[in-house]
Amino acid sequence: MLLLILMLGMSVGCKGQEPEKRSSQSSDLPREINTLQQSPKTHHYGSYLLKYSGGNFSCELVKDSSAYIIKEEYPGILIHKRKLNETLNISGNTTLVAYYDTITHKLKTQIDLEKITPYNQNAYQNISIGRLDYESMDMLGPDSNCQRLKLPKPTYYYTSNWVRSVSHNGYLCIGFELIKMAKPNMVVGWEQTLIILDLQGTELMRIKLDHMTTNPIITDDGTLLCFSYSKSAIYPSEPFDPCYAAVDIYDLQKNKLLHHFNGGIEVQCDGGENKEGLVYYRFFNRKTAISEQIIIDSKNRTISSSKFKWDRPLLPAWNEYKAFLKTLPSQTIKF
Repeated sequence: MLLLILMLGMSVGCKGQEPEKRSSQSSDLPREINTLQQSPKTHHYGSYLLKYSGGNFSCELVKDSSAYIIKEEYPGILIHKRKLNETLNISGNTTLVAYYDTITHKLKTQIDLEKITPYNQNAYQNISIGRLDYESMDMLGPDSNCQRLKLPKPTYYYTSNWVRSVSHNGYLCIGFELIKMAKPNMVVGWEQTLIILDLQGTELMRIKLDHMTTNPIITDDGTLLCFSYSKSAIYPSEPFDPCYAAVDIYDLQKNKLLHHFNGGIEVQCDGGENKEGLVYYRFFNRKTAISEQIIIDSKNRTISSSKFKWDRPLLPAWNEYKAFLKTLPSQTIKF
């Protein structure tokens, strides 16, 4: 059975408050690190009083019988998410991103994600906001050559959106998802659009893909978007992912794909870390226990890779693992 959680037709904004015009004293300069944990235990933006808990400042808002969770994921950036309520058939869709001045605490601008989504009723008939029960999807799997049988055309759609990642410099990667359906519960296609917003809320780039992505990371200098995806017939992750593991690197300034790193078939791409100005992804083959660690250096435009065998369930602590990587032979390519 397909579990669909429908959205009630509503949107959230900053009640009684209009975006403030920019001034030369606005405090929206890029930051090297997120400083949320160094702030007081409570503070406010507009009419919202946020309390520090679990690594974020947040509060809850009830509007038209629906609850919203508002989180400050980066100083001055508030993300509004509709709180999941299965009893009332309300989805947990992210609805709004609001940008505040961190000194005046006044609203500068806000972006309604349910208005900018490419997957809307104007573009697609029979589309609803909701989510799927992965365990009960009816889907034709790939054959041994990773080819799918001919699938019927979609007759209805589900969509959802959420903030996939927040970078160290306040850039956002927002994912908009389209699930293509035919007859009851049959998934016949999967699509995702990633939209990148800078610290001002300006759209830098959007990418349309025919599969899901994992671990999207925007580099600290704001120049690159990296993400991974992986699937095999043995270790499936998402229904329509390619039958190989890969990491793609996009140039946010030139709006183009810079490099495609193919990790191979029957390999998963685990993790995805942004540490000390470098981006780390690890490919892992469960059959052979062979790992391949790749390190992306946005400043020098290089990718280095090292292979090693690791048959223990967990990797060591970060400092130990970093020292271990330095002992391995590696290959470096420019992109």
